[in-house]
Amino acid sequence: MALSSWISGGASNWDYLTVAPQASRLFIAHGPVVQVVDTDTGTLAGQVTGFSSAHSIALDDTGEFGFASDGPANQVKVFDRRTFKVVGRIPTGPSPRALVFEPQTRLVFAVSADPLPQKPGAARTAATQPARSSITVIDAQTRAVIGSILLPGKLGFAATSGAGQVYINIVDRNEIVWIDATA
Repeated sequence: MALSSWISGGASNWDYLTVAPQASRLFIAHGPVVQVVDTDTGTLAGQVTGFSSAHSIALDDTGEFGFASDGPANQVKVFDRRTFKVVGRIPTGPSPRALVFEPQTRLVFAVSADPLPQKPGAARTAATQPARSSITVIDAQTRAVIGSILLPGKLGFAATSGAGQVYINIVDRNEIVWIDATA
């Protein structure tokens, strides 16, 4: 296997990337855009624009749509994978970062990594009010929020087994939580 380097350019921060091997595409969260790289040639195939700050990309199993978290906007943006145009916006918990598409249930899990705001005027200490984060659960077909899950701690990276399980690390507790998406 030959190694090669690709330069996609642009200024701003880099975050998660996601590959679609059947389509020969690499989706890269890069500040205000999601860059789409053709993995056969290493060239920029296009960009999905309109983000405050893109963080993570999840791809549906139809090859039609992608989902990208936009932390400062408190949204997941849905984009057409052929035209690279945003076709929908879904509200989430505060500052969503990690995303995962679970293929058995066709659900998208948007992980908000920043702790939820506390009650106004209440001083938070680890002993009185431990940090809580949220996961917004989205139906990929209807693009509707079907629920949210509150968890203790600051949530991080998410992954799926592809068979109904979602795993999310809790960064400040050195733990991994397991969610049965089928339930």
